[in-house]
Amino acid sequence: DPRNLAPYIISTARYGSDDLRSYTEHFKTGGTHRFQEHGEDFSRHVGATTSGFHTVVAKRMLGGIPGLKDKLEAGASVLDVGCGIGGLMIKIAQAWPNSRCHGVDIDPHGVEAAQGIIADSDVADRVTVATVDESGIGREGEFDLAVMFEVLHEIDDGIRPDVVKDVARSLKPGGMLFILDETYPSDLEGLRDPGYNFAVQTQFNELIWGNVVPTIEMQTALFEGAGLTEIIREPIGGIFTMLVAQKE
Repeated sequence: DPRNLAPYIISTARYGSDDLRSYTEHFKTGGTHRFQEHGEDFSRHVGATTSGFHTVVAKRMLGGIPGLKDKLEAGASVLDVGCGIGGLMIKIAQAWPNSRCHGVDIDPHGVEAAQGIIADSDVADRVTVATVDESGIGREGEFDLAVMFEVLHEIDDGIRPDVVKDVARSLKPGGMLFILDETYPSDLEGLRDPGYNFAVQTQFNELIWGNVVPTIEMQTALFEGAGLTEIIREPIGGIFTMLVAQKE
């Protein structure tokens, strides 16, 4: 249930409090303590925090995108970028029995956990996972759909354009990129808008991770730079923005 806030509260209390206590020192030094440095237990807790939304994304959101439901029913190849412990991939594979999923992540803790979780699932024959590095995904024209769930803002903004280009290369012509992420306000007026509260809070909570929550303008530039056309932009629950872009 995406309304269950218990995992979020537990993660915030267990890890967020330690991060916040270190802000003063990090502000002095300019250092970071990135997501991947928090350890395996943290990776698992993040997966638990987002698991309720995985069901909504897999069954309702993806199935509601024009032209995508038929592909998923027939059997689509799906790439999960920043797959973490694999929860979303498993939900997608369960929701669409003819489709296959491949996940990639730079977090070795998450990938190791995902391998065990996938092996114990009922879709192990249709879900795979791999660790990637700065060399990229290494796939071209292979996937009907790429998904990035709460990932875009966690990619270093210095390499973010190259990552989105790499994802676009992995898509087949006509393939889609689905993103669910926060959108940061573009100006002071937006900063006062309650609709951006969660994005602003996320940016503050993840400052020392080195994360930069993108604005609308940043998101648009990423799509254009990767040769993708934005076809859907929709606010979700006053928290996230659902973005869908398509490759020609």
